[in-house]
Amino acid sequence: MLTVTRHGKSHIFSVMFVVASMFWLEKAAARDALEQVFNNPPKSARPLCFYAWMNGNITKEGITADFEAMDRIGVGGVLMFDLTVGILPGKVKVMSPEWREMMKHTAQEAARLNLEVAVHSGPGWSTAGGPWNTPENSMQMLVMSETGVKGPGHIEKQLPQPLTRLDYYRDIATLAFKTDAENLAGPTVSAQGMEINSNKLTDSDWKTFVELPLPSADKPQILDLAFAHPVEVKTLFIVTGLGRNNHWGEVQFSEDGKTFKTLRSFRIMEYGGNSAENLYPIKPTKARYFRVRFTKPSPKAKNITLAEIGFHPDARIDDLTAKAGYVLKVEAGEVKGGDASRDTTPSKLKTSDVIDLTGHVQDGKLNWDAPAGNWKVIRYGHTSTGSKNHPAPAEGMGPECDKLSKRALEKHWDGLLNKILDEAGSLAGKGLTGTFTDSWEVGYQNYTPAMIDEFRKRRGYDPLPYFPIFTGRVVDNPLVSERFLWDWRRTISDLFAENYFAYMDELSARRGMTFYCEAYGTNYDYMQCAGQSDMPTGEAWFGRPTAHLYTIKTAASTAHVYGKKYAGAEIFTVRNVPVECSNWLNHPYQLKSFGDLKMCEGINRFVIHRYAHQPWTNLAPGMTYGECGIHFERTNTWWEEGRAWIQYIQRAQYLLQEGQFAGDVLWFTGESTPNIPQLKSFMRPMLPDGYDFDYVNVDALLNRASSRDGQIVFPDGTAYNYLLMGDNPEMSLEVARKIRELVENGATVIGTRPTRTPGLANYPKADVELSKIADELWDKGPGKNGERKVGKGRVIWGKTFEQIFAADKCPPDFQFKGLPKVNYIHRRSGEADYYFVANENPQPGQAVCSFRVNGKRPEFWRPDTGVIEPCPIYKETNGVTEIPIYFEPAGSVFVVFRGQPETDPIVSASPAQDADCVLKSDQDGKVILFASKPCAVEATKASGAKVKAQIDSVPTPVEIGGPWQVSFEPHRGAPAQAIFDKLIPLNEHGDPGIKYFSGHAKYAHTFKASEEMLGKDKRVFLDLGDVQVIAEVMVNGKDLGILWKPPFRVDITDALKQGDNALEIRVVNLWVNRMIGDEQLPPDAVYVEKDPNMLKEWPQWLLKNKPRDTPERITFSTFKQWKKNDKLQPSGLIGPVKCMVVIKKTLE
Repeated sequence: MLTVTRHGKSHIFSVMFVVASMFWLEKAAARDALEQVFNNPPKSARPLCFYAWMNGNITKEGITADFEAMDRIGVGGVLMFDLTVGILPGKVKVMSPEWREMMKHTAQEAARLNLEVAVHSGPGWSTAGGPWNTPENSMQMLVMSETGVKGPGHIEKQLPQPLTRLDYYRDIATLAFKTDAENLAGPTVSAQGMEINSNKLTDSDWKTFVELPLPSADKPQILDLAFAHPVEVKTLFIVTGLGRNNHWGEVQFSEDGKTFKTLRSFRIMEYGGNSAENLYPIKPTKARYFRVRFTKPSPKAKNITLAEIGFHPDARIDDLTAKAGYVLKVEAGEVKGGDASRDTTPSKLKTSDVIDLTGHVQDGKLNWDAPAGNWKVIRYGHTSTGSKNHPAPAEGMGPECDKLSKRALEKHWDGLLNKILDEAGSLAGKGLTGTFTDSWEVGYQNYTPAMIDEFRKRRGYDPLPYFPIFTGRVVDNPLVSERFLWDWRRTISDLFAENYFAYMDELSARRGMTFYCEAYGTNYDYMQCAGQSDMPTGEAWFGRPTAHLYTIKTAASTAHVYGKKYAGAEIFTVRNVPVECSNWLNHPYQLKSFGDLKMCEGINRFVIHRYAHQPWTNLAPGMTYGECGIHFERTNTWWEEGRAWIQYIQRAQYLLQEGQFAGDVLWFTGESTPNIPQLKSFMRPMLPDGYDFDYVNVDALLNRASSRDGQIVFPDGTAYNYLLMGDNPEMSLEVARKIRELVENGATVIGTRPTRTPGLANYPKADVELSKIADELWDKGPGKNGERKVGKGRVIWGKTFEQIFAADKCPPDFQFKGLPKVNYIHRRSGEADYYFVANENPQPGQAVCSFRVNGKRPEFWRPDTGVIEPCPIYKETNGVTEIPIYFEPAGSVFVVFRGQPETDPIVSASPAQDADCVLKSDQDGKVILFASKPCAVEATKASGAKVKAQIDSVPTPVEIGGPWQVSFEPHRGAPAQAIFDKLIPLNEHGDPGIKYFSGHAKYAHTFKASEEMLGKDKRVFLDLGDVQVIAEVMVNGKDLGILWKPPFRVDITDALKQGDNALEIRVVNLWVNRMIGDEQLPPDAVYVEKDPNMLKEWPQWLLKNKPRDTPERITFSTFKQWKKNDKLQPSGLIGPVKCMVVIKKTLE
């Protein structure tokens, strides 16, 4: 929990700008439409939330209460799941008549309340599966088996059926080729320090496993492999078992079995499956003894599970599993071919040597007259990957549909979504407004029944002669083999984008629905896939700020370059671990700065993680989402007060949804797949702070980008000054031609000269044409840096951004000084430029901020209050406007530039503004001093003229002491009322009912306002001091609003009267203390005895709807996350509470 302690004078400054804001409101005339909407944002600016039905525990009354609660506080709708996450099963089974009735009720209630409901693409959060999907329509992978035969002679032989999952397998082709390499006799394998069944590691049966303990830093796990005599080997192979097995290790050899030397290190790239050999080429080594040392375990792995291990006598392709699409490997955003992609050393195996024996095989039996020689016969087929949707209720779990096949997706739609929508009738598209796909967590897919035809159509050649490459063998030469694998991956990615993501969007649109998606996690082009949806969405984990960080900028960039209004984020995702603290410790202010950061990174629609459906109306906090999430539910103590935070988000999101993003650099992500945009730190040359960027992928670059007026522009008007291609030596002809077009029409392109095309299409002719285009755009010489003008544009290489910006006289778009960290984002709408700037720190203070805008008047638009006010001090110099801005703790503001600047603005003031003395402007251009202490200010205008103001005296702040009459929310274990002689944290009170209290406490007191406080040019503020966690204030019966973040301060002038004044402060705290208090009492539910403590069985009192076995208990939840001896949290109104006077005076 964040506790902000105020010291010194910093809080007075906040009083100043709130006072001035009120003055501005009083003086404001009619607002334009943008301003009016800013104060009353449309429903599209409302945040959404994840909404989970938990394992069949669903009720109509709970759904109605949930949706009404969301509507009350300003949540715009839900993205809806069916999940388990450790929750015991309920009565309502997926797709049962009762479940469908619940879905219909959901649609009816959503339509009644005008809420969005997007239905997930399948039970669980990943991804699109269910029992209606047959193995035939499931995700597919390429599999193969090898058989050695010798000719000449007639061969009749049953070929082994390759790896088969879900009892489904279909043949693709059978190919043969001559080989000089004999199979090595399997080595004898032993494990140091333990007995193993080594036969399982050399039996060629991938279904038999050996398990080894995980290695530690000082104790590797060692396997010794001994041959009967010295043999020459060139490749280590490992086949893993099931589970997480992406371990690190090294392979060694020895001539005597005692002294070992390391040949290479490796990492297994395998997550949960054993679909292909992991190959690790080594230098040719002849020895009898070899050793494999596992040195570092896979995160979250339980052990090392191995199916096969051994060596090949020939060199195989490194990282084959990643290059062939069996696993996801991230290396600077793409799978690298390395030196092999340039190596033209001829291989013994040629495509012309590959014989198609498919016609000689029936039901797996080979019938062939083999020519002379040793032959490898490879039977190729495809099977299910075995992936199933999860974490789904048992009755809703089944195979994941084939994502590369429209037909398979249609079958999945017919099995789930069409049935839901058909029963919804006219509510499809109204009550049920969309579909969505959450993050990809179901592994890889590298085949589909139409794969060969699709490859031929897209790449222009037959892939079958290159299929021996899938065994790791080099065909023709390393360059050709790497290019073929590049084409294979590109085809997979294109099919993902077109046949799953784009088709999901099309199927949704047919039913009048939108489609949202989180498109990352497997072997495709992330932006290409996300660009097919209506709202590209990223993932932002609170407490783990670097987790999935790239997905946020990817979602924002995709929205910008694909012309999508919304860039979404699954936000505030959290688990019950100390660094993340999901266990009812979260509250709006604690979350604010993280949310502000994500908005500065380009997100303009939050999907808050998460809301677990509450099936009960009499239990709290009730249902959980396992151990995960910030408990964003109507049963949380601060739910209703959270509407002030939600209103802040609405105002901010409204402005961030308007207009276009303004960035300097467009960073090309390359053409390889998987294509995963990398963090800014990977950018070369490095982009300095103060300049923003977007990613652009090959699809958007080719089909949406053009150049105009020296910029790279997109159809919706988003524009960039520079296109960064980076130092990738590969470039397709299509991209090269596009770059030439952009440059000739005025674009500036930064990047090194490409030297080759990727893929085999039109190779090697394509490389010749690429060289010609490169000659037009880059100098032919060996210069490391340079610049060349071509048409209206130019190409730059080998220079830093600092050098480029200096030459172009392009200062940073945003800079700051005076605070540790201020984040920003810049957008444009019509003639207005506006920046959202946010203090990332819990400390308040002033930052001097500069903006690359001039010739416009700056204003402060405050999303927490809706107030709009002119900036009182600003200075234009060399195209930059400099503005001093005071930030509250984790404070934020929009700085909007629009209209003509003042003819003679104030550019400086002396002394500088501080916590007790601040300047503000009214709409008439008058600058006003607001002071909470005696002070004098002299300001200088742009013309050099001087203006002054002096305040000689200010009343001293008055502390409001006790006694306080404190009333407690009923049925929460506390007495109805208590008298506090002075304010103390509730958790320090002697009465256990108060000590462990959670809920709303109302503090009442009557205080006097002196004549000295009131009068012209005075405003009176109530400062509550320390509040845990949210307060509402009433003075003399007038509601003065919700205070959800420090400083907890409100203007009470208009409610105040001379003499006695009735003060009520309603404070809500967190659930934590009551949950700890309940642990002092006998249990009436049984939980699993481990962390986190999930409910072991439903209590009988709950099932039978009877009184609790321990009626003194206040709370009930499906996960127990607090214990009796845990530390209580600071709670309630802690104070001190003060009245303070601020005096205003116009500078003249």
